[in-house]
Amino acid sequence: DIIATLNSVQPNNWTAFFRRRVEMVRPRATIQGLENAGWPLTYDDRRSDYWTADEDHNKSTDLTLSIGMVVKSEGVVDDVEIGGPAQKGGLAPGVKITSVNGRSFSPSALREAVSNSVASGDPIEVVAKDGDYSNTYSIEYHGGEKYPHLDRQPGKTDMFRAIGQPHADSAP
Repeated sequence: DIIATLNSVQPNNWTAFFRRRVEMVRPRATIQGLENAGWPLTYDDRRSDYWTADEDHNKSTDLTLSIGMVVKSEGVVDDVEIGGPAQKGGLAPGVKITSVNGRSFSPSALREAVSNSVASGDPIEVVAKDGDYSNTYSIEYHGGEKYPHLDRQPGKTDMFRAIGQPHADSAP
């Protein structure tokens, strides 16, 4: 009934429209809605307060969007993104990083290596222990730290603000 009513108002393939937008599950949320609302997703090297608080709470360094791994504060690799630079370099969860580019491991040494990767052009060299064995891993990455942000797009209607505004006819 709904499809027939919609077609009587505006002919369209409403069945496909609703199947695609209501019935199908997407593996990742679409960002098109955010962009259409005037808030495109951008990446830069500034960690948000939320990101920093989450890292502090978890006692980790989350470089998922740059080298593709999360490292606990003591150097144990907590997670590695499949297909990311760290995984391609051979790192896996559970190994303990002991040095980064010749320096003893610390979260700041790792961040510095990732940040310096932009200018140096050299891979990030990581030494990590896996049980009784130490190995050197080479991470080919030259993009610096990356963190997501929603940035207000000038000149476009801010739909989030519009949605949050009360309607004149909704007064109590």
